Amino acid sequence: MVGGDAIFLCRHQKYRQVRLCDDTKITGELKSANFGVTGNVGIRYQHNRNFFYIEAGGNYDFIAVQQIDAHGSNRIGAASVMAGYAFSFF
Repeated sequence: MVGGDAIFLCRHQKYRQVRLCDDTKITGELKSANFGVTGNVGIRYQHNRNFFYIEAGGNYDFIAVQQIDAHGSNRIGAASVMAGYAFSFF
């Protein structure tokens, strides 16, 4: 990489030079809808009227987000962990 430029190789194209600081609009290359699964599991510990809790979960999409396979085939997924203390006011 020299002067902020990079060279990328695509399966269906020759080498092409792309500036890393250029803006690229890719919204037309992405699918407008997706389908996936999400799930969470957690536990809580009662302390008087309040409680501590911890929860873990994640999600995964079954459909690749790109419309054209030449641009790659990526699926979106994430994992999360949440912990806290819940107060009871009443």
